[in-house]
This record gives sequence, structure tokens and C-alpha cells, in this order.
Amino acid sequence: MKSQRNGNRVFVSSTIYDLVDIRAEVENMLRDSGVSPVMSDSRNDGFDSTIQSNSIDTCLINLKTCDVAILILSQRYGPSLKNHGFSDHSATHLEYIEAKKLGIPIYVYARDRLLADHAVWKRSADKNSITYGWIDKKDNRLFEIIEERSKLSKHPNWISTFTDSVDLKNQIKRDLKTWTDSVTFWKDLEDNKVPIFFPSHFCEQINSSSQWKMKQVMKNCGLVAATDVVIKIGSTNQEDIEIMIPPGEAITRFVLIDSSIPVNHTEQIYLEYKDLKGRNYIDTYISSVVGGPKGLRTGYKLKSRKYIDSNGNERVRN
Repeated sequence: MKSQRNGNRVFVSSTIYDLVDIRAEVENMLRDSGVSPVMSDSRNDGFDSTIQSNSIDTCLINLKTCDVAILILSQRYGPSLKNHGFSDHSATHLEYIEAKKLGIPIYVYARDRLLADHAVWKRSADKNSITYGWIDKKDNRLFEIIEERSKLSKHPNWISTFTDSVDLKNQIKRDLKTWTDSVTFWKDLEDNKVPIFFPSHFCEQINSSSQWKMKQVMKNCGLVAATDVVIKIGSTNQEDIEIMIPPGEAITRFVLIDSSIPVNHTEQIYLEYKDLKGRNYIDTYISSVVGGPKGLRTGYKLKSRKYIDSNGNERVRN
């Protein structure tokens, strides 16, 4: 059974001492992306080190709380844990096996020089006599993880190649973008870092007549710009389009109203737009105008606000 997960936790698995700088860079990159890295060597609070257990069990318990796992393979395999009550695998290998059992999505990144040594190993008839250009012979069990990952099965078998920390971080950001954009949406909303439109009406009588000009304003009150903005009125094909509405700016339309007879009119207004992360939004408003010769009363009501994430999943906040 899977443990309860918190929605934005990323477990980073690798050997530590040879990759301490890379792990620090990856940790900072993940935090900047709005998610919580879970790393046994981190001084931040993503990893729960208060669990009263040995270090390996503590890592596996933390792994169960995560939503995504990242495995980084470079130069070291790590010591076997068979003499400590575990299977004959290193800690990193054991974490990979456990993540597969838990059904946690795993992204595997292998250094290019490691994969070059693996290619030599694959081609060699006498695997005991190989001298590698990157790894020591004692670390050739890294090839077991690569072979296990490369098999076609019900699990994804992709292995991404990286050359340095910059390349690795760019690939992780690319691979996790859809997920990070989705899980960080509600935090962005709380921090006002998404476009948030608020409508308003203003009515002006024309030359003391029964004709009124109503100004409908959709103002972006968020801290980021809205792009590809489209307003649709009711079931008609009428559209107003703006390429971008920066924070504090608005899209405006005008409507003429005759108040010589009683007015009691409602219509639905659909506002579609994107944010700078490419997330899609659809707001639905009910606009109302009520009154007669003595004046008009107008109003807006938000019916629904939908967010369509990068996976095409619909989130609704009423």
C-alpha cells in the first residue's frame, strides 16, 4: 500500500560524496521550480530525519511520501547492503527497486561517460578483463541498473544522458515541467502569481435620453500577465481578443442599452486566457442588467474558474 503523499515531493537518489555539488545544484533548481526535494544529505526540511530507524530504512520511508523519484547515475555504485539485513544491492539501487514497487514515477539520468563504459561492457566477450575509462571495476554493478532500466516492460525504460550539472538540471526541468506546473498552481494562486481577473460595470446615460452606454471592464489583478486572452459572449461567435494583458491592465467592451422599457437581461461571458507558464484558464461570469427609465443596476457573478493543466486535466475553483 502506498503511503500518503503531499503532492509536490521529489526524492533524489544517487551516491552522495562523489556528487555532492551536483546534488546541491539539483536541490536548488527543484526548490526554485516550486517543489520540495527530499534528500538525505540536505539541511532543509524536505527529508524527515526524525524517524527512529537506520539510515536505509529512513530513506525508504521518506521515499514512500514522495510523488516523483529522480535517479542520478555517474561513477559510483556504492557498497552492498547484504550484510546489514537488506538485499544484495547498494542504497541507490535499493531505492530504485522500491520506487518501482511503489509505482512512483522514476526519471533516470546517466552520465555520458558511464554509458560509454556500459557500451564497452556490452560489446566485450571477456567482461572480467575490461579496463574502463570512467568507472572502477568495483562499480560495474551500475550496469545492472542500466540493464534493468533498459528492459521493455510495463515500466518506462527511458534513460536520459547528461554531460554536466547544467545539462542535468535543464533535462530535469524539461522532464518535470508538466508536473511542476500542475502541482505549483495552487501555491501560485495563493501568492497571486497567476492572472486573476475581476470584472466591473460602469453605466453612463447618453444626453439625458433613455440610451445608456455600459462599459464592461475585465481587469487583471494578478501579479503576472495574461496572454492569448479571448472574451466570448453567450452562445454567439462574437469574440474580443487581446495578445497580452499585463498586471493592472484591463480588456474593455461597450454595450448600448435602451431603458425606455423595463430591462432585465442576463448573459454568460466566457474569458479564456493563459499564464506565462502556458497554463490555460476559463472563467465564466454571469452579467446582469436590471432597471428602467429611472436608472439601471448592473452586476457580475463568477460562475466558475477552471484551470486546465499541461496534462489537459481540469481543475475547478468556484
